[in-house]
Amino acid sequence: LVLRGEGVGWFRGAVQQVNCVVVAGVIVRMKLRLEFVSSHRKGKSKPPNGKFIGEVDLGEGATVGALKEYMKKKRGYAYCRQEWRKQPTSVVKDGLEKRGDLVKGKDEEKLSDLGVKDGDVLCFKDLGPQIGYRTVFIWEYLGPMVIFPLFYLYPAAFYSQQRGAPLRTQTLATYYWCGHYAKRILETLLVHRFSHATMPIRNLLKNCSYYWTFAALVSYFVNHPAYTPPLGG
Repeated sequence: LVLRGEGVGWFRGAVQQVNCVVVAGVIVRMKLRLEFVSSHRKGKSKPPNGKFIGEVDLGEGATVGALKEYMKKKRGYAYCRQEWRKQPTSVVKDGLEKRGDLVKGKDEEKLSDLGVKDGDVLCFKDLGPQIGYRTVFIWEYLGPMVIFPLFYLYPAAFYSQQRGAPLRTQTLATYYWCGHYAKRILETLLVHRFSHATMPIRNLLKNCSYYWTFAALVSYFVNHPAYTPPLGG
């Protein structure tokens, strides 16, 4: 087994030495020596920047967890930040390589059971800081549930015009809106199962910005003093 890496800025490792013992087609022990060099990023080639990582013996029946644990101890990458792929075998255009197959499995699964064979090259990518899917969903739903009723309860803080008693439509809209997002939060906690445990932490800002901004926009107009309810409202 040969490893190459793509870290912050996409790194790729050049192989220096490989020592494997194979019994009946099953990898028994793996000794690896890795060195990071720069790779293609956003379609541009960057000059080499070699950095030796070290040698590793993953031991008998090397597993996904053993591979991740090595990178965690040696380079400080948490399990959730690691992505491993097989070496690309084709070029798509402009000299850029096609992404290799993802090496994905439970930590206790053997690399050999995932199709990793003696002599294969694996590419490592740092996925960056991660955050749980459930956490992101709760925050993006909690914002609208809090923001919307603020315009309903404290109109003087948002409008220059005086507003009298809220209209029936505005009251119902506030109840329905909060109920909808309360239901979403409960579904996130009790019902939803996620195919991925984490996502990039930058998605928290992106998702919350979308939900929270539109919650404020909708609430501003629905609870406006000059709001005119629809026919029958």
